[in-house]
Amino acid sequence: GLLVGAGGVVVYVYDNLRPVNGDDSGRLRFIDVSVPHEELLGLLEYHNVKEEATLMPESSPEHQMVARVGRRIAAATLLNDDDGDPAAKGGGRKVQWEFHCEDKDEVNAFVLPGGKVFVCRGLLEVCQTDDELAVVMAHEAGHVQARHTAERLSMARFPSVLKSVLVLLAAAGAVP
Repeated sequence: GLLVGAGGVVVYVYDNLRPVNGDDSGRLRFIDVSVPHEELLGLLEYHNVKEEATLMPESSPEHQMVARVGRRIAAATLLNDDDGDPAAKGGGRKVQWEFHCEDKDEVNAFVLPGGKVFVCRGLLEVCQTDDELAVVMAHEAGHVQARHTAERLSMARFPSVLKSVLVLLAAAGAVP
């Protein structure tokens, strides 16, 4: 029983190890969240953020700058199917990027899974040129490419999975 349970954990972990994109070190990471699940979570959070945030009007110079820089980044960013995720196979996946400027003094930007990028107005006081803003927004786009949300979600629930296996093994008498 213990051997079968341990073997199951090893197979599960091995089956969900993914190479890190763009990392020549050969490093692997654990991701057991599918791309569609990750994007659905991003979409749900996107609706929450849009309800709570005060967004700059699309006609505002701030929004225009964010959208202009965002279009350049989106044009250069194709997420293809080489990220080791079977859910992404089949000709690649194209992110539906959306760019918003939040009317907030905070010097911050963030991205949600699926490519919804929010830039706070306060950041535009620091990043005054398109190129300066592009550095920050490209960094945010990198989080989507690297699937950081899926990685965090996977690692957060891994201890729960391990605990469940140990409880099952204990109930079967395999663990004292």
